[in-house]
Amino acid sequence: MHKLLSLLLLALTVPLFGGETRNVETRAVPPPPRKMLYASAKALERAGEFAEAKAIYRMALHNGAGGRNKDEAFLGLARCEEREGNFWAAFLAVESSYPTRDELLNLPAAERGDELARRAKMEMRYADELLKFGDAETPATQDGKKLNGYQAAAAIFYAVVYNNPQAPVARTALLRRGDCLKNAGDFAEAEKSYRMLINTFPDAPEITAAKISLASALAEKTADTGGLRGREERETTDLLLSTSTAPLPPELREKLAATKSEIDENKAQALLATVKNHYAKRSNSRDRHAATFLLNDILDRYPQTAAAAEAAKMLGKSAAGGGQ
Repeated sequence: MHKLLSLLLLALTVPLFGGETRNVETRAVPPPPRKMLYASAKALERAGEFAEAKAIYRMALHNGAGGRNKDEAFLGLARCEEREGNFWAAFLAVESSYPTRDELLNLPAAERGDELARRAKMEMRYADELLKFGDAETPATQDGKKLNGYQAAAAIFYAVVYNNPQAPVARTALLRRGDCLKNAGDFAEAEKSYRMLINTFPDAPEITAAKISLASALAEKTADTGGLRGREERETTDLLLSTSTAPLPPELREKLAATKSEIDENKAQALLATVKNHYAKRSNSRDRHAATFLLNDILDRYPQTAAAAEAAKMLGKSAAGGGQ
C-alpha cells in the first residue's frame, strides 16, 4: 500500500513539475525597468564607457521613450558625445530633446524658462568649442554636408536664438553668429545677424560690439565691388561715429581701430582704382589734372593706407615726367 501511494504521488508530481519547467522555458523575458535602464547607462557614463552608455540611451529611444524619459535619453547622449569631443553630435542630441510647443505649454512657466536656458547654455558651450576649429572641417557633419568650425558654430548659435529668442543668451548668440559668418566670408548673412541684434535688443550691452562688427561686415562685403558707395558708406560712417566715443574694453577699441583702418583702405583703393582704370588711359590735360586731384585726395584723406603710398609714387613719377 505504501508503495502504491508512492507511485501515485510520483505520477501526479512529474507532470506538475514538467509543466512548470515548460512554462519557464517559453515565458518571454520582460525588459528591465526604465529606472534600472537609465541607472546602468549613467553608471557607464561615470565609468567612461561612453559607447556602451550611448547604446542604452539609443535603445530607450528606439523602444519609444517619451516625456521625461525621452528627454533624459537625449541629454544622456549629448553628455556622452561631449565627453568624446563630438560637439556637433552633442548639439544635435540636445536639439532633438527640445519639447514640442504643446509640451512646452504644459510646463509651468518658471520650469519652462529654466529648462530652455539650461539647454541654451549647453549649446553655447558646444558652439564655442566648434568655433575653435576655425576654417578646419569639424569632426562630425550634418546630413553629410561638411562644415568648418565657423559654419557649424554659426548654425548652433542660430538654433539658440530660434529656440529661445527673448532670452539674454540670444543676444550673445546673435553677436557670435555674426562674427562666425564674417570669419567664414559670408558677409551678407553676418550683416543680417548684426542687424537683428541691433533692431531686436537696442539697449543691450552687446550693441556697441554689434555696430563695430556690422561696419566691418559692410566694408568687407563691398570691398570686391570697388569699395563702399552711397548708403553703405554713410551708414558705416554713422556706425563708427556712434561707437567712437563710447567707453570701450581694450579688445573692442582695437577692433574699432582695425575696422576704421580697413574701411579707409577700401575707400582709398576705390579712388586709386578710378585713377588707374579711367584717367590713366587718357592723355589729355583735363584727365591728367583730375588724376592728380584724386591722388592728392587719397594722400590727404587716407595718409596711413597702402593706397596712399602707391598714390605718392604715382605723383612722384608724374612730377618727374614719367607719366602715370
